[in-house]
Amino acid sequence: MIAQAPYRRYVRLKISDHAWHPWRFQRQLSLVTKPIIQLNYEEDPLLMIAPAMCVQHLERFYANMFEGAYSHDMFRTNGKLYKLMDAINGEVGEEFNSIVVKKFVEIGWEAKPNQSDGQIFNRQKSQQFGDVDVLAWDKARKRLLIIECKDLSFDKTIGEVANRLSKYQGVIKSNGKPDDLKKHLNRCEEIEANLDMVGEYIGMNVETVERILLLSQPTPLIFAELADKHSVKVITFAEIETRFQEPSEGE
Repeated sequence: MIAQAPYRRYVRLKISDHAWHPWRFQRQLSLVTKPIIQLNYEEDPLLMIAPAMCVQHLERFYANMFEGAYSHDMFRTNGKLYKLMDAINGEVGEEFNSIVVKKFVEIGWEAKPNQSDGQIFNRQKSQQFGDVDVLAWDKARKRLLIIECKDLSFDKTIGEVANRLSKYQGVIKSNGKPDDLKKHLNRCEEIEANLDMVGEYIGMNVETVERILLLSQPTPLIFAELADKHSVKVITFAEIETRFQEPSEGE
């Protein structure tokens, strides 16, 4: 169907470099994402519309929006959809953090999700510190884990996993801000420098502190260099029991 009518984009997208690459998922310039094609640059442009494609777009768009399957990078920085994706992804992340806490409790640890510096250090909360996804401790072995959790369940391809984890290099970005792993390392360093206060909060004397990056599922990406460089252990959710459960007597 070809129509001639005024046309305004109802979603303002921040176009990324790979938006047009046909082999990628969630492309901003795919026909599914933008199903109305403008054929010329007239003031009243000629448009090509496939009704079935528009229906597919609406179904897919709303489903992915409410599931948090889109990255906020798909949308205009600090726009309404950008903020909505941040909020939904935050809820999804907090849900995964709670699942991780439940698993640690099952194997005999104590743990709390989404811990701010205000809670840990009994002070005014700092936005710069952010939150520790999971703080877990074993009183018997006086062992403390500072865990950054990353749910990869919405990533459909190796490329999407790689893109998400590219934010975990432990560096300062070109804009002068720390990437996601660097933020975690900064939190770890502050906790390690104030173990007395942390010990008061969790009710034990801490002897061993471990920095953990915990992924929801396995990935073929190699993290050996990352682990060696930043003293971060990279594990998956399925490994929690085998890596952290204390063997029973006689085992």
